[in-house]
Amino acid sequence: MSKQPILIICDSLPGTLTSTGSMVDSLRLEFEVLGYDVRLAGIGSEPQVRGQELTVYSPWLKSRHVSVRALAELGASIWLGIRLLLSLLTRRNSAPGLVVLFVPSLFLCLPAWMVKRAVKAKTYLVQRDIVPDWMVVCGQVRRGLGVSALYALKNFCLKHADHIGIECKENMEFFPARFRHKISVLHNWRNFSRDVHSGPASTDCLIFVYGGRVGHVQGFDRFLRPFAELRDDRVLLRIYCDERGRSEIAEMGLSDKALAHIQILPMLPEAEFLAQASNATFGVVTLAPDMRTHNIPGKMLAYLAAGIPVFALGPPSSALGRVVKESEIGCYADARLPDQIRKKLAQAVGDLASASRTRQAVINARRSFGSTLAAQMILKSIYGDE
Repeated sequence: MSKQPILIICDSLPGTLTSTGSMVDSLRLEFEVLGYDVRLAGIGSEPQVRGQELTVYSPWLKSRHVSVRALAELGASIWLGIRLLLSLLTRRNSAPGLVVLFVPSLFLCLPAWMVKRAVKAKTYLVQRDIVPDWMVVCGQVRRGLGVSALYALKNFCLKHADHIGIECKENMEFFPARFRHKISVLHNWRNFSRDVHSGPASTDCLIFVYGGRVGHVQGFDRFLRPFAELRDDRVLLRIYCDERGRSEIAEMGLSDKALAHIQILPMLPEAEFLAQASNATFGVVTLAPDMRTHNIPGKMLAYLAAGIPVFALGPPSSALGRVVKESEIGCYADARLPDQIRKKLAQAVGDLASASRTRQAVINARRSFGSTLAAQMILKSIYGDE
């Protein structure tokens, strides 16, 4: 098999505030162990993205307005494609034999396609969130000309991929039948051997921790309101979020008594977040109740890396719920049912011994979700047994 360079294109670069960045970094290291030269390219709104050779920074990528965010992604993706072509034309970078594209940002298929056409590279699509399907279901966008354009871009992306990896079998239904012959499940998780190992759980209080975006689309409001109703001085919720998250929490109108048990902290690079989360009792994972598409959130994997159980909620039949129950790594509640969420919270608060036992199940689950074979699976899908 030729050892031509590999180019990974993504919108969550290593060093940013996302778990997907850690997955990308783990995959890069796997390829390097196999002897490949790997280059990373992408777009982002985090300060760490600035100044890197093959990245495009835009603060508009985190706009609250979907239309602004979409235009920013489109512009940044086209500019990234131009920069990639210029780097190849001037020979600053060698032509890749394989482009690995991480989506949810559909617009990143444009620079991937540019490189594919320019150097006749193969492309492997790692399809995480199913876009734009989940955006339509969650009400972020309404059907119309814009959404039709996104579906056309989705099909363009699928058509030009030589192979497609999805993270769970449940998502197969969201792909047109004509593409399913080149789709397989790719367990592109993360290398847990380099992550923070679990610290001792706090004995002073029962700590829930959450890191990331908050609000209706993420389903976090479905957790926060029942949590605010708890009447237990031992319970504390730490939320790591940006200014947008702070304003969304303020808009929920929680009482001063509820806010006394909630700490709102700035987002951190993931390694620092994991270190601080490792003494928590539960890590919170939420999906909106109308999330029909399936994914296994990076937050769940981050909490496994920190060594803590999860308190998860989402649709009644989801891949997340299946994984939590099969692996016995925490609690799962139906996000549509506030009473069930309250009951699960009360059980979690009232049974600290169970949470301690679940920590061992978390350590065991790392073995199931620890990935050291994703790179080999990708290479076999593209090149066969060469």
